[in-house]
Amino acid sequence: AGRGDFELVFIPWFWQDEYRAKVPAEFTTDADERHLKQTYDLDDEQLQWRRQKIYELKSEDKFKQEYPCNIQEAFLFSGRPQSSIPNIPKRQGRSVTRQSGNANSQPVV
Repeated sequence: AGRGDFELVFIPWFWQDEYRAKVPAEFTTDADERHLKQTYDLDDEQLQWRRQKIYELKSEDKFKQEYPCNIQEAFLFSGRPQSSIPNIPKRQGRSVTRQSGNANSQPVV
């Protein structure tokens, strides 16, 4: 059970080069944004795009559902997990990463 011909591949929103917005001169980050910046190596243009999208969607939970940063967020539905998700990467036995600094690099599994 749980085995098949398909392999889990997760692509976070911030791997998309078009998900950036012009940063206003008065731009500052809050604690959550600083955490995201450090954890996922995001830049200010990505954080600004995220802010705009959260405003447009009227919900940070909706943003996480539609534009997840990690596999746990990918399985959120209306802010509630649909399955036990904390161990998905462990169950897969591997993780997917992208080599930093190369927007055209392929996911490494």
